[in-house]
Amino acid sequence: MTQEDKIEEVKPEMNDFAIADYGDFEIYIKRAAAGGREYSNKIAELEVKYRRKNEMVKKGQISDEGVAKLDAAKRADYSIIAAKHIVAGWKGKFKGVDLPEFSEEAAVKLLSDPENQLLFIDIMETAANSASFEKEQDEIEIKN
Repeated sequence: MTQEDKIEEVKPEMNDFAIADYGDFEIYIKRAAAGGREYSNKIAELEVKYRRKNEMVKKGQISDEGVAKLDAAKRADYSIIAAKHIVAGWKGKFKGVDLPEFSEEAAVKLLSDPENQLLFIDIMETAANSASFEKEQDEIEIKN
């Protein structure tokens, strides 16, 4: 089964999805709320996990090196959740390179890479922004 076939297979199951189009690269994003209770619980767990450390950063109690390590750990943790609950697939070339076939592991690797921080932020903002999904739904209804 090709990557496009897998994406087409996922689309009907997703009432709430958006396509983030980056030219040569498209990524299929589920609405954050569609992740359900498990998604919400995982996000809440991470917020609790990092709350104290975030306060320490705000107060300047953690060194720059410590902040960098904390950011990497947070990015890794949030990437795991995004890969499982937010990213539904992709196609095309990212930064001119063919990506491996979509899987949670491949998504974690892509999203946790510090070089791809802006992509991660964009995906999470898209997943949380209901207007992104309304636009996608309007386009689907126009096609039908």
